[in-house]
Amino acid sequence: MKGISRIIIVMILMSLLAGCGSKVERDITSTGLDEDNNQITNAHNGSDKAGLDSTLKDGNNSDDGSINNEIYTFMAQVIENGSTILVAPAQDSNELKSSDRIAVTVADDAIKGLDGNSIDRQELKPGDLVRISYNGGIRESYPAQISASLIELTGRNILIDAYIALIDDIYKEDPGLNGNISMMALNTLGWSDLTDIDKEIIFSLLKASYGLEILEATYDELVKQGLIDEEKLYFEKGILIIIKNFNYDEEKQTISCSIEKWRSGKGAVGSNHVTAEYKNGKWEISKTNIYMA
Repeated sequence: MKGISRIIIVMILMSLLAGCGSKVERDITSTGLDEDNNQITNAHNGSDKAGLDSTLKDGNNSDDGSINNEIYTFMAQVIENGSTILVAPAQDSNELKSSDRIAVTVADDAIKGLDGNSIDRQELKPGDLVRISYNGGIRESYPAQISASLIELTGRNILIDAYIALIDDIYKEDPGLNGNISMMALNTLGWSDLTDIDKEIIFSLLKASYGLEILEATYDELVKQGLIDEEKLYFEKGILIIIKNFNYDEEKQTISCSIEKWRSGKGAVGSNHVTAEYKNGKWEISKTNIYMA
């Protein structure tokens, strides 16, 4: 009898172990790894409803949270347009919980302009605002990756364009100060109305426009880096641009501020009375009481 009991106990243990092995196998095969070993998740799984103002859904997720043929949309800003379209999800989107940067692949004929007609993918520029449609699947890399079924241009971050227009305007003032420079330093202490990604886009666009190295630095920081000779009061390799007292009226689309371009103690130009107004798709800038040193 004892021998029979031992056999029964062994058979029960083997059965339990086999059940555990099946459970482990199910857990591994349901993790959703793609061919590149990046885990695919759905940004809209779970009960958290945050971000629904900018994220719309057609249909319902399956009970097990798997990705299906539903279409989700979210708002984003274009950071860079290269082999993929790199975007920053809107602040109230569920996609932002996955990553602050998402690389989007999309068919060339699935990009629409403001009028709803197809546009060339190269027409999307950094700072453009877009609506992206996709199936909810996000590859957990950095940047995160999605395959979109549609990208629609919805507008433009005109505040980015405002800073670029102001910088370009003062850059062209007293062009002799720009002689033999290789860098442009920007004091961004007063740029509280921009995100870090907005600043990154501005720096990238300025670099492409002027072919200069773009630095984010104050006068004191440039001195510490040895770029400004404090004794001679001279920035040999570049110019320092300072925008202060920035006031943006979003409703009227107007700006008031002060701005200065500094090269040396005896080489500077600026104005404490700068205004800008957004008209017909561009910023019109006017300055009064321009001073030169």
